[in-house]
Amino acid sequence: MNFPNGRKRQIFSLPWVLLLIVLLIAIALRFAELDISPGWYSDEGTMLELARHLSNGNVEYLGINRSFLLAGRMPLFVVLLAIAVKLWGVKMLTLRMLTASLAVISEVLLYWLIWKQSKDAWWAFSVAFVYAILPRIVFYQRLGFSYHLGGLLVLIGVNLLWLYWNEGKRKYALFAAVVLGLATLSDLALLVFFLPLIAVVLLKRWQDVFWGGILFMTPFVLYVLGMHIGVGEAFWYDWQFTWSRVATSLPAQIATSVLNFTFLSLLDPWWELAWLGLLFIPGKKERGFHLLFWGLSWLGIARSALIFGVGYYYQIPVFPLWAIGVGSLLRFGLPIAENRLRASMIALIAVIKSRRSILDNFVTHLAVFGTALIIFALLLPLVVLPLAIFVGQPMARIMDLPVNNVLVDVNDSQRTVTYINQQVHPCDLVITSPALAWAIDSRTTDFQVSQAFLHNPTQHFPSDIPRERFAYNVDYHTARYAIIDPVWRNWGMPNMPSVVEMTQEIQSRWKLDRRIGTIAIYQNPTPPACP
Repeated sequence: MNFPNGRKRQIFSLPWVLLLIVLLIAIALRFAELDISPGWYSDEGTMLELARHLSNGNVEYLGINRSFLLAGRMPLFVVLLAIAVKLWGVKMLTLRMLTASLAVISEVLLYWLIWKQSKDAWWAFSVAFVYAILPRIVFYQRLGFSYHLGGLLVLIGVNLLWLYWNEGKRKYALFAAVVLGLATLSDLALLVFFLPLIAVVLLKRWQDVFWGGILFMTPFVLYVLGMHIGVGEAFWYDWQFTWSRVATSLPAQIATSVLNFTFLSLLDPWWELAWLGLLFIPGKKERGFHLLFWGLSWLGIARSALIFGVGYYYQIPVFPLWAIGVGSLLRFGLPIAENRLRASMIALIAVIKSRRSILDNFVTHLAVFGTALIIFALLLPLVVLPLAIFVGQPMARIMDLPVNNVLVDVNDSQRTVTYINQQVHPCDLVITSPALAWAIDSRTTDFQVSQAFLHNPTQHFPSDIPRERFAYNVDYHTARYAIIDPVWRNWGMPNMPSVVEMTQEIQSRWKLDRRIGTIAIYQNPTPPACP
């Protein structure tokens, strides 16, 4: 194909070549072996269970109907996933292909944001490269979370907001407000982006704050009105419970934020480097914009939930903060450090040379070797851990992530689902975790939902759910099978005494049908007959 000379030069210019490089890296690390690594996660099962029913025109989650806000889910991502499973089937790979694609698009948007700010291709490349290869980001972008859609919408919004911050055109602020408002329909937690939006608009031109705030809230208000008209009683019950879980006192919010910052600083050196790198951004306007937007957003997320353990995925929408900080440190901080180190080496060599010239070559080689060793130690995790995907090693195990204890091995999961589906009738009840429940061809429920049905306290569901909200009886005593997997064993039992009691009863009175890897299948000796 022939291009005009100018057009050919534009396509093969440095910014486009660098973008292509990071895109290829991002695609490879997010899609390779996606069907087998990592294991199945409980929240992924939740999304597939909701989308499976919604694709058939039903609103239901493990026996609870009318609204899925009780499961902590907003509609936007579920609708998108329902379309995907309608086209490609209810499969874990369908979910992960969707979210990995959203993550790759986010890569482009982040590169574009830095490029538009600076016209510095190497800064944009450094940030996008870190976003593409930082091990924790890679790992969580291989899991099927709704936060990936919210994160994509946030990046669209922040690109528009930067145009407003830089050019002052009102339309950019209003469009940014709408897009960031839509993000709240993917995950309720993304309401935290309201504050940085208002702060940026207020600092630029306070007259635009009113319409910016109105447009941000419009998608959420329309959602509330629609739910009120459609299933008002169920929705307000769900809303009251959801709000009670996040409406903590100000001292508690401050304490949670301090704990999150402290533990991230202790457990992840990239966290300190990210904040340090933000200070190295050369332009005051760019530095102030990122510190304001991403800093306030992170504080908003960190105030209500612990994010240094299993809840690390709450940070997905603010992963650009990590990438911008570490990428800026590589682009601007590393040359400063290199210049100072070189000057120190030259001075040291000069001193030694003046006294004992025989050590000249030795000291030079030692300094070079020491510098290379430090750089190698810093960069090794960025290369080795993502590459583990290609050799079939679970990244969670290599990185010793807390989430590793609640991942269900893919092979164990598939064998268990195949076996159970050969045994059950559609009207049989199977109790297990959401990590497996979505794939079982019968009535299913979660160990938490079953306990809530029996009016026992749980981590994520109230104990007084109205009986009419249940599509069928989810009392575990009526289940034909109980499938105890790592989610049930390693998360449910340590956090809920009622689940411990239920498990002890099942293990002592039910028949152990078989073990499949990390999964134990128990059969009720006296299951009720199908109606």
